[in-house]
Amino acid sequence: KLHEIDITALAARKSQVKVMFSLGATNDYWQLSRSNIDDFMITGKNLLKDVGISRIITPKNGCGYTNNEAITVEIKNYGQEASLNVIPLEYSLNGKTTIIRDTLKQSIPVGESVIYTFKKKADLSIPDIYSLYVSTNMNGDDDRANDAANTSLYIQPTYSNSHLEKFESKGGLWI
Repeated sequence: KLHEIDITALAARKSQVKVMFSLGATNDYWQLSRSNIDDFMITGKNLLKDVGISRIITPKNGCGYTNNEAITVEIKNYGQEASLNVIPLEYSLNGKTTIIRDTLKQSIPVGESVIYTFKKKADLSIPDIYSLYVSTNMNGDDDRANDAANTSLYIQPTYSNSHLEKFESKGGLWI
């Protein structure tokens, strides 16, 4: 009997994968008392070119932000070849309505990461809940699933005196 089992969630991007075979109980007629394994194989796609956003470094949830804040990310080469020397990048603070584009102009060695700060700073001077989206867009990328990262960014007001909050609008921007 042919059995196909998807082990992607367990094996993808792992340096080692171990497979174990075991036999269960048999029935009264000795069916399943022995087994043969033939034509065993693990298949997958060899990802030569693959870079993606591994984490968003800044900004973080908080207060006291200005109209000149850095967007900094870690970009990792998940592929088996050095990345291209030109990697298009983009970020958005409003659910991809307004997209800011930039370019990383360096190669990333296999398995390595680089920290990158976008040239155009973000305006976080207005307290709100921002939808921060960051993405790579390298030509020939074999796996687009890891290209983007997004998060809700809570930018809270800064108060210097006593303050009364009724939490009626966006929870007072408290988390």
